[in-house]
Amino acid sequence: MTVAQEDIRPTAAVWGNLRAAETWVAVAEVQGEVIWRHPDLEPGRLIPAGTEVLRIDPADYELALAQSQADLAALEAEGAQLIAETANTARILELERERLALADQHPDIWQAYAALGKACATEGPLSDREKRLVKLALAVGASSEGAVHSHARRARSENIPEDAIAQVALLAIGPLGLPHAVAAKNWIEDGKP
Repeated sequence: MTVAQEDIRPTAAVWGNLRAAETWVAVAEVQGEVIWRHPDLEPGRLIPAGTEVLRIDPADYELALAQSQADLAALEAEGAQLIAETANTARILELERERLALADQHPDIWQAYAALGKACATEGPLSDREKRLVKLALAVGASSEGAVHSHARRARSENIPEDAIAQVALLAIGPLGLPHAVAAKNWIEDGKP
């Protein structure tokens, strides 16, 4: 008997569950709609390492990034404003200390200065209400945040209506410009109850 050589392919018939030795689960790190999928991305198919398998629409991510950048810029601006206000408050405190030192060193001059202020406040045809609003306006014009706070607080304690106090900031738009008027409005509103 002669045996002929031929190629054979061994087969095995088995029962049970077949599981891949390696599996992969995709988890998106950003939110968005899948706009492209690799055609071989199917169960049981092999895809070489490094192959792009999905594309996610970048619109949601880009919008979230832009919003985060805007929020960061706003926080940085707010931080800069707080730093500037802290420096301004420190300057005001230093000026007050110098004023008190001057009053202690030269009480006669300080009393004369106070008497001059009182005489200026009582003379003339303006009512107390008008004088208070003029003093507030002068503080606004001088860009003195501390003085604006003080005069606005005094105006409120003298029962001057809020709309009259707020009008001082609005009147600053013409002669001082909008940015200055907005700053004055903010300073006036800082002390609102």
